[in-house]
Amino acid sequence: METTNQPTLTGPELWREQAKQLLSSANRTSEERREGLGLMNKACNAGDPEAMYFIGNQLLVGRLRLKNGDNSTEHAVALLCRAAKAGFLPARTQLLAFRRKRRRQIPKQEHPTGPLAGFDGKEIRINRTGLRTPVDAVLTCDENGRNVLTLSLNLFFLEDEACIPDTEALHRAVVGGIMCWAGDYTVFGGQQLHVDIRITTEPRFFDNVMVAVMCGVVAEKMEKTFGMIPTKNAKNTRDLLFRQNRALAATGRKKWTVRSRKIICLQTRSGRFDDYGEITRIAKHEFGHVLGLGDLYAEQERGLEGVPAGTYPELDAYVLTERGYDLVMCNEGAITDNDMEMVVLAFSKDQPQAYQPDRYVKIVSEALGKGN
Repeated sequence: METTNQPTLTGPELWREQAKQLLSSANRTSEERREGLGLMNKACNAGDPEAMYFIGNQLLVGRLRLKNGDNSTEHAVALLCRAAKAGFLPARTQLLAFRRKRRRQIPKQEHPTGPLAGFDGKEIRINRTGLRTPVDAVLTCDENGRNVLTLSLNLFFLEDEACIPDTEALHRAVVGGIMCWAGDYTVFGGQQLHVDIRITTEPRFFDNVMVAVMCGVVAEKMEKTFGMIPTKNAKNTRDLLFRQNRALAATGRKKWTVRSRKIICLQTRSGRFDDYGEITRIAKHEFGHVLGLGDLYAEQERGLEGVPAGTYPELDAYVLTERGYDLVMCNEGAITDNDMEMVVLAFSKDQPQAYQPDRYVKIVSEALGKGN
């Protein structure tokens, strides 16, 4: 008789499976339930994604409560975020349902028509085009008073096809992330704005948004190039890309401008390029930087403190944790009216728009704090 070698579970995985056996028993006693919850919580604290999902879900639906009186919902969402980030799909599904419930609480606004006007009441004009403008932006208003912002760009992929499982699928994922920014928005006190995005993929080295895929020969050359630049910023960039496996967007030596070069350095957590859902989410976030937006999350080593919950009322419906939001510039999430207001301001004023001060941008965007 042939036997198969089953892997021996240890540590968090063992505690989780023991807990599941105790908790799934139809005739379990209260003592077995306590023991099972204790083992599951132990596995959760040790970082097991499925255990984090279980405890987070139980807290979210009210079957468990924190003994110290802390906010159970906030703690639950934090656990679900960690489980989702680790790739546990049920946690992502649960978070999506929670986010949709929060978004339904956002009040609707009236929709005045006419040329788009800023907070000062003055008409906004945008006509950024030309060979030195990587993303062309044109704002128009038709005879029905419908405002349309058209963003046009050419994507140029710098890649080593030998190390990419499916280049066409990767390209579709990147384009899909960028196209998430298209759609209808309500901005500047209730005005409607439709955003149209037009993408080409012609093989030209200039007048484009470059997507450099960090694998194979491309990664080797990029790492070597950053290693030859004797600056702290180059060292940090090299560390982010090749030690921490982080994607990033280079949008100017010191700060974003309409005409600065726009390069998305595409990297994934695993260093592989076959998770197209992850690639879409990365492209969606990094394209926000291409459009002039800063990061919303906290990252102490980069001098980013994050934005505490309650700072801007219009963002409160998207709060997940104290400094974590279900928003595109907080790693991933929704693209909101505020984001598009910031894009309009970036292209009309030729200035980057920040959620929080950083090394180069000291003033936060005027789009924040208006309750839009």
